[in-house]
Amino acid sequence: MTQVRLHFVGSGLYGSRRFLAESKRLGVQRAVQFYQLQNFKWGDPIFLAEHVVVNDKSGEKPLSTAVGFGYFQVESLVYQLPDQVKEKIAENLTIVSLVQSSGLETRACGSYMMAGGYEVTDSLQDIVGYITEACKGCGVEPRGFKYFLRGSIHVLDDPVIIHNQPFFRGYKKIDLPDFKVTRPKGKKVLNIYNYNRRMYLKKKEREAMDSILLDEFNGGENK
Repeated sequence: MTQVRLHFVGSGLYGSRRFLAESKRLGVQRAVQFYQLQNFKWGDPIFLAEHVVVNDKSGEKPLSTAVGFGYFQVESLVYQLPDQVKEKIAENLTIVSLVQSSGLETRACGSYMMAGGYEVTDSLQDIVGYITEACKGCGVEPRGFKYFLRGSIHVLDDPVIIHNQPFFRGYKKIDLPDFKVTRPKGKKVLNIYNYNRRMYLKKKEREAMDSILLDEFNGGENK
């Protein structure tokens, strides 16, 4: 039995196919509220699922169902914070190495500039403390900024069905039998700038993004 955090991927911007294609290209990145961060540790597995409603065997009663298609482990904490706050945080970090900027990243959920960061040995709980103190020292509220959990995608060979699971936002602890995870790859703190959240993806934008993903999946054959 393995304890994981169940997390739904919404169908409005993604669906599992587009989400998997994007995650193979850029890695998984999911928003998290600041107050939730203290509950996570490096390497925690996050089980990814779509929510569907199906009828029971009688065809009369709708069943709320989670269809799991993959997972990732917490390998990076990404945030958008004021420069003076980030500087104060960096003063407390135990830095192993620098992570170079990767420039503009465009996802179905939005776009931002990835400004690099640090590989560290600090625990996530310690980093939450650094953020809290840095924000307090700069006179800002930490809950007013963007935070994301990031990691490499692991695709399941077969979908995992969890019946009687209502839709929710965020993360919920569940136990999965016979579920094994790999070793996480890192402990990184990454900075982003100019995050522009996309609330809706127009048909032309969906088609353009799917074309890019297909082209990259085929190694550029569609150019």
